[in-house]
Amino acid sequence: MVMVLPASDYPVTSASLSVSVSETGNDGAPVIYFKDLMAKIGYFLFYWASLEQELIRGIISARESAGMDAGNIPASMTDRLTTWRTAVCAQPGGAQYTEVADQVQRQTLALREIRNHIVHGLQGGISNAPDGPHILCSVGKPNERHTETVTYRYADLEHYTQGIDACRRAFIHPQNFNYPVDLAQPEK
Repeated sequence: MVMVLPASDYPVTSASLSVSVSETGNDGAPVIYFKDLMAKIGYFLFYWASLEQELIRGIISARESAGMDAGNIPASMTDRLTTWRTAVCAQPGGAQYTEVADQVQRQTLALREIRNHIVHGLQGGISNAPDGPHILCSVGKPNERHTETVTYRYADLEHYTQGIDACRRAFIHPQNFNYPVDLAQPEK
């Protein structure tokens, strides 16, 4: 089965991001199996990949609208975000989007840190923990003595995926940004 991301101008709802959990426990809460936790990580990473592609398209589109030279797309995420923000604000009427472009840039960088924790430090996950399903990620370099472990709950992953998708949609047009994420430090 091939999963196709909705067209760029189609809003994604939280229902389309949710994993189908059909069983409920004795307390009426949905039962989250390990496969559901793995699927949630997959959604997170799938939407991250689409964010990166939309950022490139957003830079190209904003530069064109601003009458800027097409130029090269920078390699680093930080440089790409700065390029996007500059081009968006240089468009006719773009000054009104300065604040939201700043917020999208900050949120994307913060979510990138979480993405890096998952991609480079995923240690495992627990679906039946008393405090709810979560994953564990190592933070720090593997050869350092003081690496830490952070925990991301199932609900956190959903929340962060929604935040990624909001940034992705903002790269199409800043007015599409509608999901600021509170990025308080995860549990350690």
